[in-house]
Amino acid sequence: MDPRLRERIDGWETRSLTGAVGDLAEGVSGVVLAEEGHLFVHEGRIVGSEGDPERVVRTGRLHVAPAPALVLGYAMTERESETRRSYDAAETPPEALHDVLAADERTCYVDPAGGPEPRDEWAIVYEDGSREAAVAVGGGEPLTGAGAVEHVSRALEGYEVVEVSLAPVDPADLGPTVDGDPPGGDHDGDGDRLDRLEARLDAIEREGEAGLVAENRVLRETVDRLEARIEELEAGGGGERAAGDDVAPEEAIAGTNLFVRYASKGESTLADLDSADPEAVRSNLRLDHHTEFEEGASVEGRPFEDFLESTIEYRFVDWLVGTLPFEIRDTGSEEALADLSEAIPRIDRATFDATLDLDGGESVAFDVVAFDRHGTPLVTARCHESREPASREVVAGVEEATSRATSTYPGIAAAMVVAASYFDPDALEVVDGVTGGGGFLRRSPKRSYVTLSRNRGYHLCLVEARREELYLSTPDL
Repeated sequence: MDPRLRERIDGWETRSLTGAVGDLAEGVSGVVLAEEGHLFVHEGRIVGSEGDPERVVRTGRLHVAPAPALVLGYAMTERESETRRSYDAAETPPEALHDVLAADERTCYVDPAGGPEPRDEWAIVYEDGSREAAVAVGGGEPLTGAGAVEHVSRALEGYEVVEVSLAPVDPADLGPTVDGDPPGGDHDGDGDRLDRLEARLDAIEREGEAGLVAENRVLRETVDRLEARIEELEAGGGGERAAGDDVAPEEAIAGTNLFVRYASKGESTLADLDSADPEAVRSNLRLDHHTEFEEGASVEGRPFEDFLESTIEYRFVDWLVGTLPFEIRDTGSEEALADLSEAIPRIDRATFDATLDLDGGESVAFDVVAFDRHGTPLVTARCHESREPASREVVAGVEEATSRATSTYPGIAAAMVVAASYFDPDALEVVDGVTGGGGFLRRSPKRSYVTLSRNRGYHLCLVEARREELYLSTPDL
């Protein structure tokens, strides 16, 4: 839990617990804090947890929330989430999306790009489509009750709609489902919701009101997602695996995302690269993972965490955020790798086996894509795990796919090929050919840079991942 959040919760009124789960089943809203973890409890239901819930109840104290919406807001911002879309408040006021979010019946919150005041983070909470109050989860005092949503909406300049997967659990049912989503899927519920959303979408398209353009767009995205979900359920693929199931390596990789997080945002982070001590940043930095299958699964008999940390994909991301930025800084290569150097501190998450949808209905696939918190791709990568050297075809394929992707995502700063062996000389020639080899870009300080237009390009880098170490072989620092 974020230290600032824990400090705020510590200031709430406390209530002792008898150690029985029945203490939480009386409509209470609050947070149970214990050394072993915590529970977020909203109106008698557990909406988030860390640690063993039964042990937390036995050893913790209940901190009663001043308003139920606070618990939802805090539980949402503590969980891994998926940003649906970013908006400019001047073009699409948050109020314009209220009917859409209510009809969607999803649990989400509106997260501003910069709060009303510095260091404030605000959230307008929607639980199953019902809008609750606005709450502060950063430096400001909580704001709840009548007028809170309107006050925060007026202060926004830009914002994101962030969907969070909360799985409310009755305290009497404490067990393995608390930390994750319950297994299986609700085919009938998704179908009913889809019918309502499609009816609303048809009405908007008939009316053709200019002011409903944003609502139309969000509804269409929601309908597309629900249709895909129903197809998955009908095919029998909607259920999550039970804890302890064995997962194939390919499925484990494809179902995993990594999140760049810090033990404390008040300590040294990648944003402090100019002056921070590398060890201070590394000790504060952590890679959290989120999977599409239940925690506790194994991979070919190995604990999932052991398998994950041994993969070339995980090792690459760990090196990308934990080692490479300091190598760039310590060798004075910030200008030579300017785009990449500026992008690394903005990395929020990394997706394995990722597909980027392009304008025109096409798509390109990579083994790893690193995104910022707005969902903008920053770094693409493909991994070559063969003992044979990476060929020119491997490098050319990454260059071709990334160059296509930048037409839709111009913020891509670098493309990387990660080889578990080494690179064939012909592969190096590909890099020289597309980056100019120092000739065409002689007056540019950027190295190994693919220039696509006057204002668009990216660094093409080759990484060797032999044994336990990774290092940048092209460009040579």
